[in-house]
Amino acid sequence: MEELIRYLNQKSKAELISEIIDLYNNFDSLKDYFSARYDSRQNATLILKYKELLKGVFFSDDYKGSSSLSRAKGIVTLFSKISTMEEHTVDIMIYLVELGVEFTNEYGDIDEAFYSSMEKMFAKALDYISRNALLEKFKSRCRKIVVDTKGIGWGFHDTLADAYYDTYKDDSLLSEPLL
Repeated sequence: MEELIRYLNQKSKAELISEIIDLYNNFDSLKDYFSARYDSRQNATLILKYKELLKGVFFSDDYKGSSSLSRAKGIVTLFSKISTMEEHTVDIMIYLVELGVEFTNEYGDIDEAFYSSMEKMFAKALDYISRNALLEKFKSRCRKIVVDTKGIGWGFHDTLADAYYDTYKDDSLLSEPLL
């Protein structure tokens, strides 16, 4: 880091601007990063872009199990670094879990590692939701994830339901219990 600071301190303002423009032109993730900061209208476009990337991981001809799941988590991580709003980061995290549940319901039982990864992402999303006062905004989507996992093996449904109830404690009077 010190070498980078020394290097940047030697540059003029014009040279720094030129460097940033070169980075912007050569790296899509930097375009997304800067777009999220200087043009708030781009946030909706960025969310759609990253959701399409996630969907492509699960619903393309080249799904490769754990390597694809690693790619999906990488997309979420990258988006969380780019995004300027916690709400958008939660949206992408929840979307990943929704896709995992949809994938399972479409293609059948996966493996324990897959479900464990989805459970961790769901728990992480619920933590973000709680810490950022987004409970009502994401409640129906989180609940639907749990409902849609009924009958899925490896204890997946039970783990998600427990995490949901730990976050949404007031949802215990439902006419249709999740467990």
